[in-house]
Amino acid sequence: MRVLVVDTRPEQAEALEKVLVEGGFEVLGFVAGTSDIYKHTRELQPDAVIIAADSPARDSLEHLALIARNTPKPMVMFATSADHDMIREAALAGVSFYVVPQLSPIAARSLVETAVAHFNGTRQLQRDLETARQRMEERRTIDLAKCRLMEREKLGEAGAYKRMQRMAMDSGMKLVEVARDILGKA
Repeated sequence: MRVLVVDTRPEQAEALEKVLVEGGFEVLGFVAGTSDIYKHTRELQPDAVIIAADSPARDSLEHLALIARNTPKPMVMFATSADHDMIREAALAGVSFYVVPQLSPIAARSLVETAVAHFNGTRQLQRDLETARQRMEERRTIDLAKCRLMEREKLGEAGAYKRMQRMAMDSGMKLVEVARDILGKA
């Protein structure tokens, strides 16, 4: 698994890299601060982003939220601060937050794999929700067009639907495209 590491503690970066490599990760690079994290994430396309910080600053969390919105990646934060407000803010920024003073390679691997699995599951749910919303909107458009045809041409519901299906087949268009045309002509 390819990871990008953001470590605001340069003196501990070597130790973290050793733990990650022993855990089976390919470390793509280190970013010393969070200001360049978005750029590096877009360029390197890691499987996950690992953030190590004593106490993450608010601007750091804003950079992480930018990643979550624009180039979503699983993010795991290792920090020494167990401040509940900070944990909540990190979670809202899209981070799986762990407070671990000593980290073994096995624990690192387990934490990152769990974060990646959770992230992938959440992303799939978001895609499924968007697909369902789109289908509902298309169904609504088709129903509105069917009602318009029923009123305009004095057809029953089944007749209006069959007419729309025929129009779609004759024109090689999708039913929802025919519906949009009908609604646009009224």
